[in-house]
Amino acid sequence: MTGMLTGIILAGGKSTRIGKDKAFITFQGKMLIEHSIALMQRICDEVIISANHPRYETFGLPVVPDNYPSIGPIGGLEASLDYSQTEHNLVISTDTPFVGLSVYYEILKALKGELSVVPRNGKNPEPLTAYYSKKLLPVIRQQIEIQNYKIRDLLKEARVKYVGFAQSDVFKNLNTRTDLVKGATSSKMNLSNMILIAGDGRAVGKTYLACRIINHLSSFNPVIGIKVSPHFHEYEDEQSIICKNERFVIIDEKAETAKDSSLMLQSGANRVFFIMAADEHLLEAISLISDQLLEHPIVCESGGLREVVQPGLFLFVRNRMGQIEKTKPLRYAPAMVFNHKKHLDFDPHCIRYEGNQVTLNLASKLG
Repeated sequence: MTGMLTGIILAGGKSTRIGKDKAFITFQGKMLIEHSIALMQRICDEVIISANHPRYETFGLPVVPDNYPSIGPIGGLEASLDYSQTEHNLVISTDTPFVGLSVYYEILKALKGELSVVPRNGKNPEPLTAYYSKKLLPVIRQQIEIQNYKIRDLLKEARVKYVGFAQSDVFKNLNTRTDLVKGATSSKMNLSNMILIAGDGRAVGKTYLACRIINHLSSFNPVIGIKVSPHFHEYEDEQSIICKNERFVIIDEKAETAKDSSLMLQSGANRVFFIMAADEHLLEAISLISDQLLEHPIVCESGGLREVVQPGLFLFVRNRMGQIEKTKPLRYAPAMVFNHKKHLDFDPHCIRYEGNQVTLNLASKLG
């Protein structure tokens, strides 16, 4: 079972502040637990649900009841690790629908034999969005035996490694009806088939990474490339212009030049859109071509687009040394890709495209 990965969905909360089982509340078109299931199935070999009610069996996944009822998340974690057939396990809570593949990529990238890897949201640990080894079971049971049910205390006893993220709303829990309303009204265009690439300034390797990913994916699927620029440039081939107004310009790239959008085309993209638009007009521009973006993987280079789109995978390219200057994208907890003289610590071959969404094969990250 080495290299296999189990996803554990913690659905056993009492949801006292919201008045009903949160897992079954509809959010952005589907139940909260369905968000968690979809995410875990994109990254894990098996998915199980930690819950104490048979209604969860409707999702067609193994439902694991607590061995120690009514002691909170640590009870669900104990029972799920006991049930799991793999050493490696990822955990997610049903009330965190904004967490994406990028977070779990960073967690597994940091794994070097630890029993647990936990993200830090600013200074706050997020132990219910984390990695746990099955080897941690004896430590968990010892803590349960002394009636200490705090997972944060468990982390003190385990060989835990923390992964730092900038303070981010992607870890936000939806605990109240107000949270649900705010989350729904701030919803973005969901493009789970998009790999979005941003970076810390110019010449850090964003286009180089985009072209490598396109080259890999185009071996199996037609790929759509998108290059977004907040600056307006003169463009001579009027026939390639899809739309041009005072707010934005959309170009269907066809020429072979040294421009970034053309390099995407030359790397194997079936079609490339070059969009020139200020950030406040990006949603309108991307919506205009949305019907072209539904059936194939998308590789997009843009910093500002993350404000209006929920991508399948969000990557941030930076140089290995020095502080990050463009910190705005960090609010969305991207996966960091370090560039050292065109050596990127990201392997495009871990990206797969299945069921119109980006998935990750991270067996190589597991010991």
